[in-house]
Amino acid sequence: MLRRERPKTDPTKILKHSQIVRKAEIAEAQLVGTREKTDYGFTIAGTSTKSFETFHAIVLGGCSTPLWFHAKKSRVFRVTGGSGYFNTKLEDNAVVAVAITVGDELVAAPGVPYCFAAASKLEMYVAQDVKYLANLEELEPVAVVAEVSSEDLRAVTSEDRFSFGPVRRPRSNKAAQQLAEMRGEKLPPSKSENRMSEEDFFRGVSTVGFNAMPVSLGE
Repeated sequence: MLRRERPKTDPTKILKHSQIVRKAEIAEAQLVGTREKTDYGFTIAGTSTKSFETFHAIVLGGCSTPLWFHAKKSRVFRVTGGSGYFNTKLEDNAVVAVAITVGDELVAAPGVPYCFAAASKLEMYVAQDVKYLANLEELEPVAVVAEVSSEDLRAVTSEDRFSFGPVRRPRSNKAAQQLAEMRGEKLPPSKSENRMSEEDFFRGVSTVGFNAMPVSLGE
């Protein structure tokens, strides 16, 4: 039986990546999708298939979601930004509050009332059965209605998500650029200027722990 060793991480590569991130000054990944205002903040549309769907739920700081309840199905949340609390309500009406932060994954089990409270802007990636919302009950409304700005609801376009980061030019143009500078000439902007590839975009630091391929949820 062959035993394959796990490849070792090169610390120099980690350091190099950290330096690139600092120079690019990437604060957070931009999420492309339709944005819809809610009483607690807003949601960003994600993926929808025959069996499950995903979206991002944003709870603004100081706000909380309604107290939700589903009798039969689960819902999975992964925290991608901010911090807050995951609250569940027991049969004797006692509330269990669990502190949550980036990287935490939570399962809202069937038959258990639950809600989220945001200490700071709480960003969560949500995966659920495609029929989950049809039978989701709202036991209690939000305590404070969130004040959502027009900027929060502005849809991010494909042009927006590729227009940040350092200016990059193809290596093949370096010699031509230097020669033009010596002659006092100015080259036209290259097609790659101010752009990052889609692969690089989704490698942003705030997408660590992010479910790129969500899993289907069982009953």
